[in-house]
Amino acid sequence: VSFTVQEEVGLRGAKTSSYAVRPDIGLGLDVTLACDTPGVPRQECVSVQGKGFALHIKDGSFISDRALTSEIQSIAEKKKIKFQRSILAAGGQDGAAAQQAASGAKAVGITVGTRYIHTVTEMCDRGDLEAARDILAAYLEVAK
Repeated sequence: VSFTVQEEVGLRGAKTSSYAVRPDIGLGLDVTLACDTPGVPRQECVSVQGKGFALHIKDGSFISDRALTSEIQSIAEKKKIKFQRSILAAGGQDGAAAQQAASGAKAVGITVGTRYIHTVTEMCDRGDLEAARDILAAYLEVAK
């Protein structure tokens, strides 16, 4: 397990720790865009607040591992943890660094839809945050 810094400036902490630890799995715990605000076209909406954690499938830095994504989705469905899928055209998250490191770890993102991201007024739904916590705990119980 490693907790990292400097994701916003090139996944720096995740890159160095991934080469040092050589993980089997990279779980990127992060926020993602909640675009359920007036004026954002529905087709551009990445996540909606109040619909659970966002299972991050793809962004500008990685494509999630299909089996790992399916496993987490199955756990969420079994435990009745609300979730949605999210895809970003650009951006990146720390799971990508684990995937791209020497070990080629399986990666997926567990994210929380957040309005006004990268500002001093970021806002998320408490239920979505709790869903992210719950899926992480449930996954860690069964992770091999």
